[in-house]
Amino acid sequence: MAINYAGKFGKYFTQAKVADIISSMSKPETPMKNLFFPAGHQKQKSSAFITVEDIQRVTGSIPLVRRGSRSYPLDGTSTVRKMIEVDGFIPSKFISAAELNTLISLGDEQSISAWVNENLEYLRDRISESTETLICQALSGKIAYPIASDGSISGKEEIDLGNPHAIDTANLKKGDVGQLRKWLEDRLTEHRKKAGAAATPVNFVGSTVYAEIVDTMTSKDNLPVVWTDTGMKLFGKYDVRPLDTSYTLPGANQATSILGTNESRIIDLANPGDLFYLAVDDLDSKLAAMPFYAKPVNCEDPSGIKLIGYSKPLPAFAMKRQSKQTVNFTN
Repeated sequence: MAINYAGKFGKYFTQAKVADIISSMSKPETPMKNLFFPAGHQKQKSSAFITVEDIQRVTGSIPLVRRGSRSYPLDGTSTVRKMIEVDGFIPSKFISAAELNTLISLGDEQSISAWVNENLEYLRDRISESTETLICQALSGKIAYPIASDGSISGKEEIDLGNPHAIDTANLKKGDVGQLRKWLEDRLTEHRKKAGAAATPVNFVGSTVYAEIVDTMTSKDNLPVVWTDTGMKLFGKYDVRPLDTSYTLPGANQATSILGTNESRIIDLANPGDLFYLAVDDLDSKLAAMPFYAKPVNCEDPSGIKLIGYSKPLPAFAMKRQSKQTVNFTN
């Protein structure tokens, strides 16, 4: 008679137990989520779907959904609300019967708990890494994330979140401190005209723009620059940071840069948008909206269990509160 391994280990994978274990672990490195979606900008939805209205309230735009959208009547009338079905992350890890039998034979609760923690951490970290990639891509205003089916990529989940406001190209002279200061003020003014007031505006720039600003602000002594862990503060007012991060989608051979090398993107960190977590499609999780859930499932050939992780994140940047500009430098 086959051993019900999932049943023996099931008590470690209840919704409450998984949440407790994850909360006790050290946090994974998630710089993009920490920067743009701190705790106050993470929203858990009780449904596996999210409405267009929910996203519109955050992004300022009506999202164009190319896959996974459905319309549902709200009541007996003709009123219809468009719902978006998000395909989540579902990583897994196979554990052989031999390894499980060794754990069971030891009968050591502490060893089993350590084993559970180790494997939960592995799945959580894979989902955290994937969520970081999704956030990076969402900054473009369009999510086009590969969807896997039967172990291979079968298509993409595509959601257009809108575009940042476009500001006319700026042409600056290299090393000109006065022109740089004027550009910083004009850039902020134009941003506010198009995107509205910003409580914490940050001018994120590509690698070329940042290098030119550094060269300009170090060309003379005693220029008004304060170097910070994230970039620099210029003239006591302008927060400028490099954002030369890149990401690689599953199945892709090349990395994609978040910003162009000559791009300037102003984002209000007080109003960046929201990271939604939708309810995961698993009854054992009680269909809860959790950043991470995992459960064991029996496998027969080969014998063992498959640990499956679940998460359904959707980063929705407030694109209409952003602006972008191309910045060129000449001698």
